[in-house]
Amino acid sequence: MKPYLTGILAVLCFFLAAVPAQAYMIGTPEVLATSPEPLSQQRAELAHWMQREEVQAQWLALGVNPEDITHRLEGLTDAEITLLAQRLDELPAGAGAGAVVGAVVVIFVVFVITDVIGATDIFPFIRAVQ
Repeated sequence: MKPYLTGILAVLCFFLAAVPAQAYMIGTPEVLATSPEPLSQQRAELAHWMQREEVQAQWLALGVNPEDITHRLEGLTDAEITLLAQRLDELPAGAGAGAVVGAVVVIFVVFVITDVIGATDIFPFIRAVQ
């Protein structure tokens, strides 16, 4: 029995080991082509979203001047814009005020973090880490 099993395993290893691996370099245009949306489109979508009345009202309730938000969006990094755009895409359509408040809170946290690290200075009550 042992010689038969050894022969079968040897044949299986021979055929399974014959599969070559292939790899090649991926250039920047290919990576950018796989991006779900261009960054300019994501920035425009966020800017449009920030102009909604309920979002403006929420910013005012938090004590933030809505005109400052446009400048803040321009100052966000590409990674932050992508993160915010993904968060907005994950929200259910027509979710109502709960979704708006949730999104505003996420954006508020991002703005607070950028104030803490000293990248911006929009909230006077936050001291930047030196």
